[in-house]
Amino acid sequence: MKAALSLTAAAALATVLTACGGTSDTAQPAAPTSSVASASADDAAAMAADHKDKFCASATALGSLSKASGDAMAMDPAGAAKDFAALGQKVKALKPDAATPELMADIDVVVARLVLDEMVESHKADGTGVDEAMAKLDDAKAGAEAAASRLVGTVKETCGVDIA
Repeated sequence: MKAALSLTAAAALATVLTACGGTSDTAQPAAPTSSVASASADDAAAMAADHKDKFCASATALGSLSKASGDAMAMDPAGAAKDFAALGQKVKALKPDAATPELMADIDVVVARLVLDEMVESHKADGTGVDEAMAKLDDAKAGAEAAASRLVGTVKETCGVDIA
């Protein structure tokens, strides 16, 4: 992959120098051969497989969203806030290896919902601002439920793991 990138960069530099009236002290690189292109495709496939493996490992470590949320809700508010924060971090761990921008956006929405859950529980623990925090949570629920549903479906399809 590095060879293909360096050949492309050298060709681009030569093109820019020529277009700007400059000269290139280096010879024009030959077009990438099919073996270089094939190696680049192989590297891309290996990288995709690596991301899928990491994504699925993170999904497996996440476990069940509904069980973890239910367990948190059964705790005292301070403990629930900590559990929602931890659950949010586990969901966030999926993002670096997510395959599509849409999946990344769904992960962000689910994490935001968990942050709101954490905020509500924190306000319950200190006894201030609960109504305002609950209103924010209520406003976000529909979108978050849809994003969570898509995330669960993608994980199940991609990894064979049910995180519902």
